Amino acid sequence: MYFLRKLKPDRNVAKFIPPLVIWTLFIITLIFFGLNAAIRVIGFGMVVISIFSIIGFLRTSNFGHLVSALYMVSISIFVITLPVEYLNSGGKLPPYSQLNAFISIFLLVWIVILLFTRKIKWRGREVFELAAFNIEDVSDGYTSRPHPSGKIDGTKTQILQFAEFLKKNLVILTYIEQSRVIMSPIIQGKEHGFLYQPNFDYLSKSWISFDFEGNVAVNISREDYLNYQENLSFDQLCEGMGKVFIDFFEMYKKGEGIRVIDKLNSLKIGIFS
Repeated sequence: MYFLRKLKPDRNVAKFIPPLVIWTLFIITLIFFGLNAAIRVIGFGMVVISIFSIIGFLRTSNFGHLVSALYMVSISIFVITLPVEYLNSGGKLPPYSQLNAFISIFLLVWIVILLFTRKIKWRGREVFELAAFNIEDVSDGYTSRPHPSGKIDGTKTQILQFAEFLKKNLVILTYIEQSRVIMSPIIQGKEHGFLYQPNFDYLSKSWISFDFEGNVAVNISREDYLNYQENLSFDQLCEGMGKVFIDFFEMYKKGEGIRVIDKLNSLKIGIFS
């Protein structure tokens, strides 16, 4: 699918912060304490990242997060247990290190496959592009209010299963309230607050709600609205977002959830955006 991008280019650098911090600590440790200690710093840094990957898996049930966590655990064990004499002389690795290296390489290849097939990519950018796909009106600007955006015909169970499906595929994160489910589209690189921040104020972010009577409402945050290149009609943008999720729900209800993923993939947005 060819389309004119409505969002500004991705300039989010948050995804580079963890490796930058680890390598900075590596260099500092290398200078003051030597190679052995610096290598261990990388190992312990990967342990920390693996903890966040496990939290991501528990929060999303996305299998790719689990594979990432296993890789980080495996490579951190390899680095931390790497014999000092091997670091000093470059000798042959002991059998347990060889096995650990093989497991780490296998998991790394798996992660690369998941990455290029977009199985571990947050799909919020695609959602926001689809919401604005047919909007040309730039007559008004942002309004701080939720917008009623239609109605669906579905049971509470169907709605919850649909939300779970989108969550597992990293389209949204869900917040289940007494009478509705809130679905927040997550743009790649902006997931950290949603995943890791305690008492996160999700209602201040962009969201789509399906209440258990079938009513659909949309809220688009100022931050996400200003990420568009033009001041698009806010009402039309909310309606577009609601229609995207209503269409997704109808596909899912018919047993065609794969079509939702195909629709997102058809935009061909970069794997790191």
